[in-house]
Amino acid sequence: MTPRPRSPERGLTLVEVLLGIAIGGLVLLALAGSMSSLLREERGAIAASRRLRLAEGLLDRLGRGIRGAIPGETFRGDAGGIDLVTASFDDGRPVRLVATREEDGLRYGESALPFADPVATRIPEIRSFHLRYRGSDGGWREAWSDSSPPGAVSLDFGVEGETYGTIVWIPVRTK
Repeated sequence: MTPRPRSPERGLTLVEVLLGIAIGGLVLLALAGSMSSLLREERGAIAASRRLRLAEGLLDRLGRGIRGAIPGETFRGDAGGIDLVTASFDDGRPVRLVATREEDGLRYGESALPFADPVATRIPEIRSFHLRYRGSDGGWREAWSDSSPPGAVSLDFGVEGETYGTIVWIPVRTK
């Protein structure tokens, strides 16, 4: 019996196959870890974007309301809330705007004539809300009850750990 000639094509050994599977598994594990990290970062970016949109929307709405305050009408406030009559929305008709800090978030509401109590929407993401009012003497106060609006209102609030704020200057108007 003559030995068979050896074929030039040689298959993989069991050790080589197992080594290839192990290397492939490590590569897949590394890819899964980086994908998990990317997904966490994306969720964080989405949450930050949502907080920013909420803050911008609230600053815009409150700022427009405060800037449009009607002299001689209701304008009361303290460090935790504000109640005013404004003409700054849509068609310029008077609107009562109320924003109040509560334990479960901010309550915000608007109502048109005849100024029934506004139906307030709770915004639980607003964790803190602080207002200050600038008097004609240039000093800041924690409360305002004069019939005419203050010179400015400082708004500071926290949305899920991030703090936002602005100063809304109120134009001088006559009735």
